[in-house]
Amino acid sequence: MKKQILKSLLLLTTVSLIYGETEEFDENIKRQMMVRELTNQVIIAEYAKNDPDLHVRWIALDKLNDQTLLSDVAKNSEHPDTRWKAVERLGIQSVIEAIAMNDRDAEVRRRAVSKITNQVIRAGIATNDTHFTVRASALYGIDNLEFVKEIMNNDENEQVRLIAARKINDQAVISDIAKNTQDSSVRQSAVRCLADKTVIRSFATDENVAVRFAVVEKLEDNALLAEFIQNPENGNWRRDAILKINDQTLLTEIAENDKDELVRKSALSRLNDLNKKEQAKKVTP
Repeated sequence: MKKQILKSLLLLTTVSLIYGETEEFDENIKRQMMVRELTNQVIIAEYAKNDPDLHVRWIALDKLNDQTLLSDVAKNSEHPDTRWKAVERLGIQSVIEAIAMNDRDAEVRRRAVSKITNQVIRAGIATNDTHFTVRASALYGIDNLEFVKEIMNNDENEQVRLIAARKINDQAVISDIAKNTQDSSVRQSAVRCLADKTVIRSFATDENVAVRFAVVEKLEDNALLAEFIQNPENGNWRRDAILKINDQTLLTEIAENDKDELVRKSALSRLNDLNKKEQAKKVTP
């Protein structure tokens, strides 16, 4: 360990001589360079756990392989971003489970629960955690469909309920969430899960453009697609929709006449791509 410390001090000295002790040279950069040269796991763990600079901590974590030291960082660092980064490198299920159940930060718990293999523990977290993102993460890995149905019927959060409904493909619940949620991102996700084209089409005039685009993607209706692209209220989403057009006549019209230069360029680019594909087919025996 003494040799490692001396090597680190020598590196710091060399860096100082090169760059000088000026305000312009960030002290954090010095430590980042030093940590990259470390090999002693105990010293690396100290930087990973306690350094004030995020980049230093993460560089150290990438070099930390000792599972006992990683466990200590994951459990005890005061920095949530460091705890969840350490969790991602952990392989000890008992430690991961304890963190998933007890860490004070929801993001740390969410990252931890995604690595849990024990179905019973995942189910407990899916039922009891106070933050919906943690419950949702736990739900993704649960295979018991009866339990999933229970969550779908009882969870207070519509995003969690939607995830549950998707797992068991309960179209009635998905449709209900899509129709009644005030959250446009939840509505968009729900529309993507719907199977009934009539229900999907009912969202074609939704107030949110992302939801309207989800409808266009699901239905693959050329008339609806053209209508979406020709509506300037749909903004940059129109350029994404152009990538789904195969009608060269429509693309030519858009490339020549649309008022938005970027939309015209997107249509022209799509035309060129389609032409290249056609040429490739002719060449291929």
